[in-house]
Amino acid sequence: MTKLNINITENINRIFDEFFARAMNISGIAKSMGYTSSSQLHNVRKGDSMLSTKAIAALIQNANVNPTYIFLGTGDMFLTEESESERLKKENLELSRKLKESELLITELNERIKHLEKRNADLIDISSAAIKYHKEHKDDEIIPE
Repeated sequence: MTKLNINITENINRIFDEFFARAMNISGIAKSMGYTSSSQLHNVRKGDSMLSTKAIAALIQNANVNPTYIFLGTGDMFLTEESESERLKKENLELSRKLKESELLITELNERIKHLEKRNADLIDISSAAIKYHKEHKDDEIIPE
């Protein structure tokens, strides 16, 4: 199970660290978030203030930051071309397809088991009849002299 990190300030700081690792400057990041100066962003990084909803929305929209990562610290830090919900929809469809295939296979196997059980019962009946016949006709055997 993935450990959740619901400390938004820590999650945001890891995102900013990644921005800096990608050679983005703080004033450019602040501007893309709708801030007029980088000092507001410094205050967020220090934990002196929180990001506004507008700033979080700008991070998600302008930098493809994964909202799940911002709030829970899980998943990919950045969204790819395929959004998280699209990925989950595809995964759900694939699992549904596999479930249907499994159900069909189970049905086929149950039918095969029923067929084999019937065949086994028939073989038991034939064997029983043969044994009974053999016992009834044991006296009819000719004993060589």
